[in-house]
Amino acid sequence: MTNRMQSKDEVLLLMNGVRASFLYGHFVEALAWKKVPDVVGEMKGTFTFEAVDKTRTGLSLDFLADQMRSDAKVIRGNFFLFLNFESIRFFYELAHTYCQGSGQSHVYAAAAWSQFARVLRNVVCHGDSAIFSRWPDNLKKKGITSVTWNGVTIRESDAGAPFGLDVVNVVQLQEEIYTFTKGLK
Repeated sequence: MTNRMQSKDEVLLLMNGVRASFLYGHFVEALAWKKVPDVVGEMKGTFTFEAVDKTRTGLSLDFLADQMRSDAKVIRGNFFLFLNFESIRFFYELAHTYCQGSGQSHVYAAAAWSQFARVLRNVVCHGDSAIFSRWPDNLKKKGITSVTWNGVTIRESDAGAPFGLDVVNVVQLQEEIYTFTKGLK
């Protein structure tokens, strides 16, 4: 099997899919959050997942109800953390991979957001949840000890600490990466 490079239109379509899922998650959660006290009592039995091949597995709704009763804010926070960070990871990976495959890595590296998004992506992929675990070696070798985008700075000295990005910045970073990708060859 050979891997073919995705076209720019395919990459933009995937980014739009990620953005739609991100919006859907925030929209549905906002509606559901208002109903959590009413719905928790109805969470009984098993929620069933079905794979393409019709294989099924389930997770206990009793577990979710217990978790919601004990600490709904933590579950909500984790949900937002997942939506926010994973959307940036996908946007980063899609733009980065397209630039590498199309010979535009130099354009990518020059983008004002690229190193910031890379460090943020590393928080998601190599950290422990939202813990910024270590500074990238290539930045260390260049003597770069911080990256800033849109007034938000991540420093090498922040390693080991939790890192968060508010949803407004997440949406703005998504848009910046999308616009950048749209402008590529």
